[in-house]
Amino acid sequence: MVSSVLETNISNWKFLGHSVHSLSIIPEAHKSKTDEEKGPAILLIHGFGASTDHWRYNIPFLSRTHEVHALDLLGFGRSSKPSNLDYGGDLWRQQVVAYIKEIIQKPTVVVGNSLGGYAALAAASSLETEAAGVVLLNAAGYFSDERKKSNDLIKIFYKMIGKNIKIIGVGGVDSGKSAMEKLLNGASLVQLYTGMVYNGPNIASVSYTHLRAHETLRYRVLRVVVGKKKGGGGGGGGGGGG
Repeated sequence: MVSSVLETNISNWKFLGHSVHSLSIIPEAHKSKTDEEKGPAILLIHGFGASTDHWRYNIPFLSRTHEVHALDLLGFGRSSKPSNLDYGGDLWRQQVVAYIKEIIQKPTVVVGNSLGGYAALAAASSLETEAAGVVLLNAAGYFSDERKKSNDLIKIFYKMIGKNIKIIGVGGVDSGKSAMEKLLNGASLVQLYTGMVYNGPNIASVSYTHLRAHETLRYRVLRVVVGKKKGGGGGGGGGGGG
């Protein structure tokens, strides 16, 4: 059981006039700590078709030491599902930014799974110093016409964190050209999982063949991801490689 001094269901918070379901937990230990000792808050953002319930096993553990928040994106869970909204990455980015600024009001580590991963990354780039960090769990990529934004985010984070931390290019990788875009914008490796979902396993060999002709684009990184077979070795896959 989690010992806490505050557990709030902020069901009356509204974004763009629509109700947003959220919850927060502040650890008992925070009563005697300074703001610096408390560290950043944590905001959990669910994936497609999910809700705050997605984090039911994570919240008790994380809230032992940190202030933890979770919310339902508009269109999901217990939040409003208005029919007149333009659902997509930009809407959810704005929702996350507004929640952190209006409700949390302190530096926050934004954690996103799947669809929530893109929202987390996009929100963090808007929040700048108000984002204490970003954790992406099998993150989704861009939405519809937002491919350029996805590439721009890679550029932004590449400049922020330098070359010491690998950036995985995810989402929108449906051809050799789109894989090249991710690498050129600073990604260290490319994840093909989403491309495989929509284009089948052949996307791996197609992308590999395309990049093989451009060795200056570090195609070898993709070669690790694809698992190009040599002799009896090699493996397939759409995940990332080192």
